[in-house]
Amino acid sequence: MPVLVFCEVKCRSGLGYGDPLEAITWAKVRTLRRLALTWLGSSRSGCLRSGSTRSACCCPATGRP
Repeated sequence: MPVLVFCEVKCRSGLGYGDPLEAITWAKVRTLRRLALTWLGSSRSGCLRSGSTRSACCCPATGRP
């Protein structure tokens, strides 16, 4: 069964401006969910399951994880 995941990803070069997850507010999560539902309602993706998540990473100054 196909699964489609909508994901907000934040990447920063360090923690000087806080944890990258802090940049993903609940307002952004609600917007992502609303957009995902709108897209699913208008597409013919065939996905019977979907989900949303958030992810964060810190990359060194070289820009490589």
